[in-house]
Amino acid sequence: MRKVRVSSVSFYERFTGTFEEIFRKNIQHVLSLTEYAMLDRPDLVVLTETFPYVGLPIKERMKFAETSDGKTIRMFCKLASKYKTYIMVPILEIEGNCIYNSAVLIDRKGKVQGSYHKVHPTISESEAGICAGDIPVLFETDFGKLGVAICFDINFDDLFQAYRGKAKI
Repeated sequence: MRKVRVSSVSFYERFTGTFEEIFRKNIQHVLSLTEYAMLDRPDLVVLTETFPYVGLPIKERMKFAETSDGKTIRMFCKLASKYKTYIMVPILEIEGNCIYNSAVLIDRKGKVQGSYHKVHPTISESEAGICAGDIPVLFETDFGKLGVAICFDINFDDLFQAYRGKAKI
């Protein structure tokens, strides 16, 4: 077993402007902070849940949902490739007829490895139209398996039981 270097990026900046400007500023700010985190040469960088939408009303956030190969993810793919690190990018992800609160894992080569869809959305997320994911996702990395839980998920043991292989959701 080897040590794994993990960096977490979060921010408290509250930008002003139109919803589009706030969305764009959030992404640019986190790209800059992620670049700064690379000074520690992490194996994995984990970004804050739904960071692109900070400061936007939950109903407005839905308008900015994108696919796992959308513009936001592509920007972070370039960074992951440049620094040869994994990056976990939380977005509102459109897949089929649903929008999920997702965590998209980008590998060291800058390729999307997959998405985890939050299994237990909050009431306000559900009321806004966020769909619940139905399966846990274990990502294979060069440093081991990586399971994901997003915020409210930690209140429910079924997800962790499933990761331990003792239950199905």
